[in-house]
Amino acid sequence: MARSFNPPPAWPRPPRGWTPPPGWEPDPSWGPAPPGWQFWTDDGAPVPHGAGSWSAPAAGVHGVPAAPGSGPTGPGAAGPGPGGGPGARGRRPGRLLLGLGAVGLLVLGAGGAAVVGALAGDRDEVAAGSGWAAPADPGDPAGRAPAAAPEVPGDAVEIGAPPPVEILRGEGGERFDLPRPDGTDRPVLASTLRAGSGYVWFEGHDEDGELSEVTPVPEPGQEAVFLVDDSRDSARTERMEAQAEDGESWEFRVHDLEDLTAVDEVRAVTGTGARVFRWRAGQAHVLASSSGEANFVVTTRPVRPDDEHHGDLLVNEIGAVERATTLPDADVWVAVEADGPWAIVPQAGGGRG
Repeated sequence: MARSFNPPPAWPRPPRGWTPPPGWEPDPSWGPAPPGWQFWTDDGAPVPHGAGSWSAPAAGVHGVPAAPGSGPTGPGAAGPGPGGGPGARGRRPGRLLLGLGAVGLLVLGAGGAAVVGALAGDRDEVAAGSGWAAPADPGDPAGRAPAAAPEVPGDAVEIGAPPPVEILRGEGGERFDLPRPDGTDRPVLASTLRAGSGYVWFEGHDEDGELSEVTPVPEPGQEAVFLVDDSRDSARTERMEAQAEDGESWEFRVHDLEDLTAVDEVRAVTGTGARVFRWRAGQAHVLASSSGEANFVVTTRPVRPDDEHHGDLLVNEIGAVERATTLPDADVWVAVEADGPWAIVPQAGGGRG
């Protein structure tokens, strides 16, 4: 099965189809990868029935050597074997599915010179020769759709960011206690706003100081909305730590779960970037699509802890893609991680209220 290179969120995007050549090293100015980042994923790997549960390992994401057929040569380049990595402990899918691998800078091959390139803080794709080699295969990976905005019906529900109930502001790598306006037995609805061009994301840690959360990275000018502790099986997050350049200002916004947009009838849902909405319209067979270039992940989480639906990983892809899936006949929160426009569109005859 073909593998795709998956750069960390703060690195510039490589040209489509690019793979690291022997001796390639990342530009040190790009900064380190998040702890446990997975640099390689399998193209089009199917998700077996049940593999999307909170305790199951992710299909199509493995700890693999730095380059196919070769072993790691740099510090922290080796990832864990299939099934997770340090601190996994059955944590929920989504952001951490693509974040349980090598720690620190990725070093590929042996004896290569450092790549010369400027830090692309806004993650714009850079041309070949500006830190990335020429693409190994200029064609799109199998099953990938063109990078065009998804087509949605005119009556689609647009998912935005709810108003915040608390805003924490800081600069650089500050730490803070995680507010819990909805109580300790519910996840935290939060968001981050990226006003400048510098990267910023947040890592959560449990009471033992172990990594429990990695939040999405919004595109410049976007607000990324997400759930913290959206799994019953994960250790509860106590503190958050900003991952940002020195002097880079950030906002961590906390919202009320009751302010989420609720979809009460089977209809299309659309948004841009990371968003969360409430689905209580009944089972629906849908086509989920994204026109972005980074992670496209869709997960569900039951609103009521005693619900028989335990939550599922519905989509776990990279790049512009379309995937058929099913929204459950249950009251759930649906979390979407994307770096561009996305849509979830019911298929004809595929839903019931």
